[in-house]
Amino acid sequence: MSPRNGRGMPDTDIRPARTAEEVERTAVAAGRAFDDVPEAEFRRRIVDAPALPIENTLLGFDGDELVTSLQLYERQCWLHGAPVPVAGVGNVQTAPDRRGEGHASALLDHARTVAVEKGYPLVALVGDPTFYARLGWHPLDTAATLVGNPEPVADGEGGTRGRWKPFDATDPHAVDALAAVHRAERRGVDGALNRYPALWHDWVFEVLVAPTDVLWYYEGEARTGYLVRKRSHDEVVCLEAGYRGEDRRSFLTAAWNRLCATPTDGDERDADAPTAAVTDDPSSDPPARVRWDPPLDTLAAVLDDAGHDRRTETVRERTGETPMVWADADLLAAATGGAFDDAATVADRMVGAERWFPALDKF
Repeated sequence: MSPRNGRGMPDTDIRPARTAEEVERTAVAAGRAFDDVPEAEFRRRIVDAPALPIENTLLGFDGDELVTSLQLYERQCWLHGAPVPVAGVGNVQTAPDRRGEGHASALLDHARTVAVEKGYPLVALVGDPTFYARLGWHPLDTAATLVGNPEPVADGEGGTRGRWKPFDATDPHAVDALAAVHRAERRGVDGALNRYPALWHDWVFEVLVAPTDVLWYYEGEARTGYLVRKRSHDEVVCLEAGYRGEDRRSFLTAAWNRLCATPTDGDERDADAPTAAVTDDPSSDPPARVRWDPPLDTLAAVLDDAGHDRRTETVRERTGETPMVWADADLLAAATGGAFDDAATVADRMVGAERWFPALDKF
């Protein structure tokens, strides 16, 4: 047991990483600390993430022993019409035989101090809501929609007929075009994360998804939308859908039909054709379930009209964890012109926007 200081915290020696080797050491430690996440995944998030400066890895030592660590990811969130800096805390780990001694609490306290010193009004993470609530964090219980036995649905009369095309990773302008659609849809929406082009390049496609997971939606010759999805066994997951055209219902209907149809050879097809399906899955069968992570918006009425049985599932229900946010009142008030000055109000606005912390922004 480490000695305690006057605030009841252990005397953990906390400092930023100094070398790439120290950063890699935290990936190994995280792999040992969590049985359900392989070390290779932590290496992707920590070692292979080009958008993560070395000094954004914080280390906690007891003597020469590394007992805890985390990473601070630099993000932005729309609030009061402007992008506000957010420090995302990820990969919080404590050596299994040193848990319960307060090292992670001390490190998180220090991480908030570092974030404020860097000018971040908001700090966010995903973790055990009971543990983090005691440390002053506020929960963001975002939810996904689950639909069993999904079937394609018909678009309404007069709906736009679009078509899907594969994402071309060799196109030097493709990622910037994705970022433009994403920004157009979320710009100015309180609680929505602002994923600038560098994050698409250095995080989304380096760490989270492959180019084959992305499809473009065309209306005429214009790229007006995109769909990001993955298939695992008999479930298809819609990670994100972005659109900046005039017929959102037709786009979402087309995205739904693309997800729940039988996989084919991936040729370009009309977006509402039942055979336009997820093409990177080896299965020849339609999915038994679709999990839709983004807001349903107008798709909810389409599914209800078609008689689909759907339910919602929060991140907490699925994993036991939930997104959490903490705020520095003075920095937050300054960044938002006084519109916000506490984490609880921001948390309510983020949950209400239904666009906080989508899958492609996870850290």
